[in-house]
Amino acid sequence: MKFIFVISFILCSVFASAQEISTFKISKGDILIYDVRNKGDLYYYRIMVQEVGSKTVYDWEMDEPKNKKGSVEIKGKAMSSSMKMVTKVKPDNHLLLEDATIVWISKTLLKTLNNTLQAEMEIDGVPNNKMTVLQKTTQTIIYKGTPTRVEVLDVSNQLKFFDLRQFWVMNNPDNPLITKLNMGFTVELIEIR
Repeated sequence: MKFIFVISFILCSVFASAQEISTFKISKGDILIYDVRNKGDLYYYRIMVQEVGSKTVYDWEMDEPKNKKGSVEIKGKAMSSSMKMVTKVKPDNHLLLEDATIVWISKTLLKTLNNTLQAEMEIDGVPNNKMTVLQKTTQTIIYKGTPTRVEVLDVSNQLKFFDLRQFWVMNNPDNPLITKLNMGFTVELIEIR
């Protein structure tokens, strides 16, 4: 009888902690792993964070079949207030973003989406994307070895097929990290180490 009680207690504790919604910040040394699906190719996009603060700097690499790598630097002003986002990187290149973000959205854009449920933004050089928050929901990510539920905003331009622009972003002003993306290819954050 004691054994059943102990097992029940453990299962309830695990279930209760799995149901909590968490927030976290990305730190120097963190590794973000995204699953990418593009035109039949399946590969991982790994981000190795080098600096977080007045600017965000990371190195990235793509697994087979792409076998590419590069680096990105996002200036602090862009992380704070940009209404522009890019979704593509060039191999063997250092991408410097002074007025746009990648992997994250700006704090201003997140605040606008939360306050008005809509925002107009530029995506990959295309202006006037009218984005709408479809819902607040949760997503489970493996964070430092533990399944972690985070609150996300599901944001879309609500167009069809090749015109669809959709992303899910952590609803955390200290870390508005994109967790999923559908821009003609799909990207999903699966783990942070």
